[in-house]
Amino acid sequence: SMRHRTRPGARREAAISPAIMPSFRPPAGSRSESAGSLLLTAFCGGRLVGNLGLDPVGPMRKVRHRASVGLAVVRDCWGQGLGTILLAEALQAARQLGYEQVELEVLAPNQRGLALYERAGFVAYGRRERAVCQKDGRYEAEILMYKTL
Repeated sequence: SMRHRTRPGARREAAISPAIMPSFRPPAGSRSESAGSLLLTAFCGGRLVGNLGLDPVGPMRKVRHRASVGLAVVRDCWGQGLGTILLAEALQAARQLGYEQVELEVLAPNQRGLALYERAGFVAYGRRERAVCQKDGRYEAEILMYKTL
């Protein structure tokens, strides 16, 4: 189970499985919470295995209610629940930071990511074709998603 603290960015620890026991902490020199940004990192045995960035969509008053999130977990740690925990922590922090909506883009072939975001309550609202050009020259679409907090 997770140990919860009231402020975003506080050290967090989770027991996911005997195979992975990550600790969450903001890295030295990380983005300031006061600016509405947060960077969560997950370490397992001293190795960085995941991160999640939460940032304002923009500085203008009319979009201050919106945040954008980006999530990455190393492949050999997939299926351990790490993305679920990072995302839950970020959504809690987003609420505490005053955001009303969180948005993200996920590559269309990323079925694991799509499933994670749907489980967390995100809704797909669009598709951006040819959004990413991979190293081998293939283009991939992104699925645009949002969640109202």
